[in-house]
Amino acid sequence: MADDDSYQKPKNRTALFAITAGIFLIGASLAVVVGLPIIRGRRATNSKHNAALSLTHSKSTSELPETTSSQRITQTKIVVYEPFTINGIAPGIKVTSQQSGSCWEGSIASNRPDAWRCTVANGIYDPCFSDPYGNGEVACPEATSPDQVMVIKLTQPLPYSMENPPSDAQTNPTPWAYQLTNGTRCGVSTGANTAIAGLTVWGFCANDDQLVGNINTSGEIWSVLMESPNSTSLTSIKIAKVWE
Repeated sequence: MADDDSYQKPKNRTALFAITAGIFLIGASLAVVVGLPIIRGRRATNSKHNAALSLTHSKSTSELPETTSSQRITQTKIVVYEPFTINGIAPGIKVTSQQSGSCWEGSIASNRPDAWRCTVANGIYDPCFSDPYGNGEVACPEATSPDQVMVIKLTQPLPYSMENPPSDAQTNPTPWAYQLTNGTRCGVSTGANTAIAGLTVWGFCANDDQLVGNINTSGEIWSVLMESPNSTSLTSIKIAKVWE
């Protein structure tokens, strides 16, 4: 019996080894099969991450600095402002408020004959453009946002004897709103102006920058000097669009 026992033990070890090896091979196969989705999942995660980076990069390129964005502009765009249609306020222009008031002279900001300097209570608004369709109203746009206007219902007729001469606007129209190539919008100051380095400060911007000196219109893209609150020098910046 001792010999039989010693003979059976090696067979049991061999069988056990075979069974263990089989289990190992099956487990390895299952690991490979199960592992495939995990690997793909990681690749998908990396793809999403790359896509997120791509979207972030695309977004950042839409907010370009002035020197880069100006390369896409070949000419300063001139917009002739027309806030009224025969049906009322033009599409795309939002009325922010409606007031009652009057106008007493031609606009200082714009030299158009239909641009006026008007008052509501103690406030002065310039320019305000008259309705050519005879509804007794003027639209006063925000210089830094020309697509938003205050409409004044006139309590007195417009003083046509004080209008700006039509010839001025025909020969040398003056813009009253500006958009710089960095996206900043600016308007024309109609009050007392100061000076920097002997140059008149005539424009104010939404970000507190100021426009200084004469506009350079010699090229296809106009430019102007700009003074920033925290700067000790003037910077030349290109103009993307003007409203006349």
